[in-house]
Order: sequence, then structure tokens, then C-alpha cells
Amino acid sequence: MIYGETGITPLTLNIKSRVISYWTRLIKDSLENETLKLSTKIYLTIHELYSQNKLKSQWLDNIKQYLCSSGFSGIWYCQSFSNNKWLIKSSYQRLKDIFIQNWHAGINQTSQTNLYKYIKISFTRAYHLDKLPSYLCKTLIRFFTRNHRLPIEIGRWKNIPANDRKCTNCIHDIGDEFHYVCLCPIFNEDREKYLDRYTRTRPNMQKFINLINTENITKLRKLSIFCGKIMHFFEKQL
Repeated sequence: MIYGETGITPLTLNIKSRVISYWTRLIKDSLENETLKLSTKIYLTIHELYSQNKLKSQWLDNIKQYLCSSGFSGIWYCQSFSNNKWLIKSSYQRLKDIFIQNWHAGINQTSQTNLYKYIKISFTRAYHLDKLPSYLCKTLIRFFTRNHRLPIEIGRWKNIPANDRKCTNCIHDIGDEFHYVCLCPIFNEDREKYLDRYTRTRPNMQKFINLINTENITKLRKLSIFCGKIMHFFEKQL
């Protein structure tokens, strides 16, 4: 969820790209120059032994995996390419696409992201990170990544089924983020103060999602303050 909020990819992708970049320089040297660098000569020697299963190399294993997983297995087995800059750029983009696909899959598979998967549908930097003060951003991120003590999260720690994680005040409603922001009467006074009339009138999940994803700075600021008050209320209960 933090990757989703910041819209950045892991450092491992940059490391893999740099490994591929160095490998392309070795291959390019072996294809274009008659007088080979020492590093290239060493590579050609260990690659020949590696191909004959006479040598094990984690480094070559990694390069092979990075290229094959990016759809460039042919380049690995041919040990040649037409344009090294294109290969570096394309392989990085493929690795990034794979990460984002796995990110979407992970968001949709875990119970902790039941809310987040609805409010974050694209892998982009969250709007509020650039528009709100850091302390308000931290509050929103804590609330929507379930770094709080609402019943929906406390119940997960205790292995209580999701449908049984009820609000302590409204015994028939699940104590999740939507309930406390839009419905629970405990927060009626704060709700009138921090939410607009449209959101408060006949609240539903779509209105809630629209509020979270709004680009109205005033609404985001008020929502963050309101979420902070909700979290503080439950922290005091423990």
C-alpha cells in the first residue's frame, strides 16, 4: 500500500536494470571490437563454461532470469542485440510492468487491503502527498492503510471473521472506515463539521470513495482531521 501511495517502484528494479546495462556493455564490446577488454574476455570464458554446465554463476543466473522474465529470452540465448539503449529501456519497462501487475494482484488478495483496493485503482502517486502538509498526509495514509485500532483491524489481529468485527456502538454494523466516517452516530458532531452536505446525505461507498480521491484541498484537509479524530478516539479506548 505504501508503494501505491507513493507511486514508486522498489530499488531492486533499478539494480536489475543496472545489471542488464553492464551486461549489454560486455556483449557490445565482444561484438564490435577486435581488441577486447579484460572484463569482456573473462565474461566470454565464464559464459562458455556456464553454457556447458561446468560452472555455476549466480550473476549469470540473475541476468538470464531478468531477461527471460522480461520477454527477452531470445536475446539471452543469442548473446546479441541490435541496440543496447533500447534493450536497457525496454527491459526496465517490462520489469516495472511486472511489478505493477503483481502489486495489483497483491492488493486484491489480502484482507488488510479490502478498502484500499477500491480507493486505489491505479499505480500513481497519491494527490494528497503533494498538496497537504506532511502530518495530514501521514494521518490519511495511516487511516486508509489500516494502521489504526478500529474494530475492523483489531478483529484481524484476533483472527475474528470480518463479518463479526462489529462497531462497539452500532452492534449490527461492521466497524470499518466507511462506517465511522459516514454512518456511526458517535461522530455525528464531527461529521457535520468536517464533511460536506452531499457526502453526509444518503451516504454510500461510492460517495466515500469519491471523497477520498477528491482533488479539493479543503475537503482533503477536513477529511484528514476527521480521520485523525476517529483514530484518536479508538486509541484512547485501549
